[in-house]
Amino acid sequence: MKRLGKLISIAQDIGVLHYSDYRIFLSEIYRGAKDTLEKFTYMEMSELLGYSKSNAIHLIVNHKRSLSQVAAQKIASKLELRGLERKYFLTVVKHNDARLVTEKE
Repeated sequence: MKRLGKLISIAQDIGVLHYSDYRIFLSEIYRGAKDTLEKFTYMEMSELLGYSKSNAIHLIVNHKRSLSQVAAQKIASKLELRGLERKYFLTVVKHNDARLVTEKE
């Protein structure tokens, strides 16, 4: 639980509202955790954010997998994003993963 608290703190410190790409936001959280937590891995980050023990976050950050709205909601909850920050994060996920130009509008 202590390590999840560190992720939450990092997410709050860097602020989701400064990012127009959720992948970069998640990558920055990972970098912050890697710099401050001993032996921190993408697998651990995935697990802390509600995925089974997998490399899901690594795949998402590296554009090999998209983030569904359900998964984005779970991550927003785990990172304790509230109000405007939560709404912004979910909108950015939807916008970044839109396949058609009309979906982005």
